[in-house]
Amino acid sequence: MAKQSMSNKPQAKPQAKPQAKAAAASRPAAADAAQLQALRTMNYDQGRAAVKPPARDTDVTGGAAISADASQKDWSKLKTEVAGFEAATPKELLDATGDAKALEAGGILSATARRNDGMIEELTVGEVNCPFEQFTQKILPSNWSKDLAGYVGGDVDVLERDGQGRATKQQDRMVLETPLSKHLAWMGEVAPMMKHLDMTKSEEIEYGKDKVRVRWRVYLSDNDTVLQDIGYVEFAKSGTKTKVTFHSAHAFTKSYTNPMNQGLLAEFRDIMTAKQLREAFTSHIENYREVVGA
Repeated sequence: MAKQSMSNKPQAKPQAKPQAKAAAASRPAAADAAQLQALRTMNYDQGRAAVKPPARDTDVTGGAAISADASQKDWSKLKTEVAGFEAATPKELLDATGDAKALEAGGILSATARRNDGMIEELTVGEVNCPFEQFTQKILPSNWSKDLAGYVGGDVDVLERDGQGRATKQQDRMVLETPLSKHLAWMGEVAPMMKHLDMTKSEEIEYGKDKVRVRWRVYLSDNDTVLQDIGYVEFAKSGTKTKVTFHSAHAFTKSYTNPMNQGLLAEFRDIMTAKQLREAFTSHIENYREVVGA
């Protein structure tokens, strides 16, 4: 499938993760419980949030509960769509993110291209200075979304586990801030573009000796911001470090791009979307580095 290349200049825009360990340590347990309960029942934008059923199996605590389960058709699409996507990574993206020296020096390489189906495809690669075994203990593959930059809340329902108790099939709702929603969240009800991104994914996790890959496909967006989103994140051993790779394709709904982007030329909208994707996935790897203390 032919693709049009977009800017692939390495992105390195840190996003600090607020720390409140001292404050948290001083709060009574009752206050923490009340805060968690408030988080679980919070209505993220126009999403349908509810208290998570206690019978659900999960590796993640708190957040906006999953409002609808993936259908069998959704799971079938996860297998077919992501398999085809993995097998057709465009060469220009591989070339733009394959500079081993830049990665070894701590760079995060991110590139995007427009697909013929209109989706924007991204490939983002970076190394975290933490051994693979330790990295996957600090960031469980089933919890990969919880430590993304801009994570507001979410929920994970684990549907299947392997013989070692590791999640292999799950549903994952995540609510993420965008640059606009972070600063102008109060406008979310009147300007759809100010909403957080709210998406629920069907996910399958494959474990290898030296790598783990989480494949996903969005099947629901409670606040109507995400139209399509398929891809994977991979954690792989790289000497004494862990190599993180995000490879995905995205399309947002018209309600999300209204009103500010709707009047722009389609080509310019694609350029802006691609830039935001490169910055977002670069920030995700930077956030992983903060989480593991690298």
